[in-house]
Amino acid sequence: MSSPPGRFFGRFGNQFYSAPVWKKPAFRGFLWAMCSNTSFVAIMILNKVFRQEFPIMWLVWGRCLFALLLVIPFLRWSNLKVLWGVQALRGGVVAGAMVCSYTAYRHLPSHFAALIGASSALFTVVLARIFLKEPVDSKRMIALAIGYCGVLILLSDAIHTSWSHYVVWALAGNALAATTAILSKWLTLRSIHPQSSMVYGIVVPLMAFSVILYLDPQWHQIKLGAYQWQLLAVLGGIGACIQYSLLRAYQVVKASFVAPLEYARLCLMIPAGYVFLGEIPTLWSYVGGTVIVGISICFVRWETAES
Repeated sequence: MSSPPGRFFGRFGNQFYSAPVWKKPAFRGFLWAMCSNTSFVAIMILNKVFRQEFPIMWLVWGRCLFALLLVIPFLRWSNLKVLWGVQALRGGVVAGAMVCSYTAYRHLPSHFAALIGASSALFTVVLARIFLKEPVDSKRMIALAIGYCGVLILLSDAIHTSWSHYVVWALAGNALAATTAILSKWLTLRSIHPQSSMVYGIVVPLMAFSVILYLDPQWHQIKLGAYQWQLLAVLGGIGACIQYSLLRAYQVVKASFVAPLEYARLCLMIPAGYVFLGEIPTLWSYVGGTVIVGISICFVRWETAES
């Protein structure tokens, strides 16, 4: 016989999880996307905090290694359907996006890097229209244009800085991330389980980074201690969460819906950069961020109303 508090929380839990909003694909997709965004912000903050511990190549290699070790116990081998060409292509694109993103976020102010990262939504929506034939109506295109104006507001504030050339790395990472999103959605449309795409998205980059580390002698001189290995294990676990959450989001909603939600990273990155790195955004950062977040909310409301 359960206690009164147990019965109360049991009824509350049943009512909470049986609420109609949980049945809306747009809401579930929003939650998965926000989980991915939160994990992304955490791993990029750690990337800057511990940048003296190891170089980028060791970081991305360790993330893939420990992400794979974390995922293996939960694998269902029946889910690993094979589309070798597309999976290999997607894995290669993931590897490129990881290197570009880690390099950009390590050298750019965190809030600025997050803002540049928000521009990947523009790439994703356009590619989704071209390759996935997803409809994009005029109001969404106008909203994307307004959101990109928010990006430009902050870009204009960084033209003459010493780190402005790292913006190229960020933009390249955005283009590759958008390509990854399109390939991920293409696979889910063919009933490929998210776990399958996740595994190949880890294994292919891991193989690529292992070859680079083996062939380049400069990496052989770096010796990692127990502390560094522990950090890599943490980053690997967070990296696995990023991929799995994002793939689940693409499974339940359109790619053009998930893409603009990346704007929400700004809301998370700005306070995280201030708390952990002491970075203080300018007034224009708040102006551009407000525009971007407002557009994200519009996208969520539109998609939820139409689901």
